[in-house]
Amino acid sequence: MYDNMNINFVVFSLKYKTYIAIQAAVISSLLALSPVAYFLGHDNAEWMIGNAWWLCLVIAALEVGEATVAVTLAKKKFNAGSV
Repeated sequence: MYDNMNINFVVFSLKYKTYIAIQAAVISSLLALSPVAYFLGHDNAEWMIGNAWWLCLVIAALEVGEATVAVTLAKKKFNAGSV
């Protein structure tokens, strides 16, 4: 149903399937990186490296929220235009 729907950003527009695929890849890579970052950097003195494991989780959660908002707004715009 939403094959022709576009997700609009500031400078570019993506088709629905492409946007979902990119978001799924970004979120899954962040979730996969989190345990690796924990085991490799949890006792590192550098703040960013030592806390990268939970930063990956927070960024993944923010990406989920951003994707939800973007898809919801695009669906509203798409449904309003198709009625």
